Amino acid sequence: MTETIDLLHIGGPEQNAWENFESLCANLIECRYVDKPVSRVRPDPGDEGVDILVGPIEKPSQVFQCKYFTRRIGSSQRQQIQSSYRRVYYKFFPRSWTLITPIDPSTNELRWFEENLAAVNSGEARRWWGKTHLINLLSQYEHIADTYFDLATRRRIREIHDSMVNAPETLDDQAALGTVYLFFDRPAFRLAFENEASIPDFDRAMKDTILALNTGVLRTRDGFVVARGKPRSAFSDLFTRKQLEAATSIIEQITVILASAVDGGVFKRYRGSDRVWVFDHPDAHRVAEELNNSRNDVIRAANEAFTRMGLPVLPLITDKLDGHGYIGRSNHHFLADADHLE
Repeated sequence: MTETIDLLHIGGPEQNAWENFESLCANLIECRYVDKPVSRVRPDPGDEGVDILVGPIEKPSQVFQCKYFTRRIGSSQRQQIQSSYRRVYYKFFPRSWTLITPIDPSTNELRWFEENLAAVNSGEARRWWGKTHLINLLSQYEHIADTYFDLATRRRIREIHDSMVNAPETLDDQAALGTVYLFFDRPAFRLAFENEASIPDFDRAMKDTILALNTGVLRTRDGFVVARGKPRSAFSDLFTRKQLEAATSIIEQITVILASAVDGGVFKRYRGSDRVWVFDHPDAHRVAEELNNSRNDVIRAANEAFTRMGLPVLPLITDKLDGHGYIGRSNHHFLADADHLE
């Protein structure tokens, strides 16, 4: 079950990703501390995140601070963490304080966390729950996982795929399209570009998807087959072929836009690292939005085919700040009306 969970692509009852993440954390803590009162408190404006208090609200024994940080922890995020910790410590004096983020901390981040928070109080227990800890908790409370990650839909698509991995090339279009769903149900088509951890990895993911659409097989970097269907040219339904051709064409344009931006210095490596990139060029956010809009056009093209075959649709990429999709912008015009086909 946990293989299908991506904390950076969270749904749920709230209006945006960070509020859903806070709600998810609160529900997990309530389940874990079922015999104690749990309160969710929004701090003063300016302190991003939410406090979850375990115990009496006037003097909780434990305090959890949820922060939806989706990239590495920079100076701004570190200031927020320190400010939150000081505020909680001097207000409640809890026995423990836990930071919760959707990504695991690096070794350097953990070292910073311990050294700087110990400067405020060396006796209090401090913990950092990241992706690994949250996935472990979600494996214990599957009803919560279903609420925030639409696992039922993903199980249905995976069952379609698993049922035909060893099927002959005459695989019917609906089953093969279920595999195409898996090509796009990945972080490369979920995260806003500003949240990408590695631009080279993003570029490889785009090229791997083009290859998967052309061959019908999605592989990992070491050659392991993740999903197997049939090439887009082998679909008997003309409308489906046209939509997948449009999606492939847009992804090819994405790789060109990205290469041009990197060559032109719009995105620059930080101290030569492939894992940290600088977005301080005047055109960086414009290009990032163009890449987001283009990937949403890919998703729209694919969704037209999925809808025609009775399959679930994929969500659009959402803005990293307010959770709203880039639905007002489209960089491409793709065929979306079966009646136009002869």
